[in-house]
Amino acid sequence: MKTRTGHVVYLALALAVMTLPLLYKGHGTSPAEIPAVAFVRSGERPVSIIMITGVPERSGVYRIARGSTCQDVINMTLSHMPVTYLPTHIASRVLCDGDVVAIRKGNGEPYEISLGTLAVSQLMLLRISLDPNRMNVTDWEFLPGIGPELARRIVRDRQYNGDFSSFGELERVPGIGPKTLERIKEYFNTYNILK
Repeated sequence: MKTRTGHVVYLALALAVMTLPLLYKGHGTSPAEIPAVAFVRSGERPVSIIMITGVPERSGVYRIARGSTCQDVINMTLSHMPVTYLPTHIASRVLCDGDVVAIRKGNGEPYEISLGTLAVSQLMLLRISLDPNRMNVTDWEFLPGIGPELARRIVRDRQYNGDFSSFGELERVPGIGPKTLERIKEYFNTYNILK
């Protein structure tokens, strides 16, 4: 009996010793002190896929809770180092699939945060749905069956006739028919205009 009690005390002490560094470094901070965002596994709840750059050992592609703002992600990424100034239009922006949060720090300077978007080739590799209303000529050329001339026609059509309100509306562009749409459909599979 004495041996079992000794093991329980030893385990409790070991657990306490392992937990203290986490609390000290901020990893054990209570949920009330950190905005509601986390890097989550798919399947737990709806997620957005983003990229963080410029932070050693933390740069990479992450799944974050859908609806997370740039400020939320910065708080998670730079929990050890406060950002002195972040413009409201950047801090409050809700991040979407394919967004890039670039964090840079000069010598002795505060962090500089900028937002961008992954290149279409990266979006395709990560299986993130493309937005036909945000693509330029070069982006369209990455798709199978879309050459330089057809890509120019697609962009020109969008400029003259406005955004595509449905995936099928791409057929209004001369040179795009049902076969071309079928070939490129997989790259727009979760885009909200796919109909």
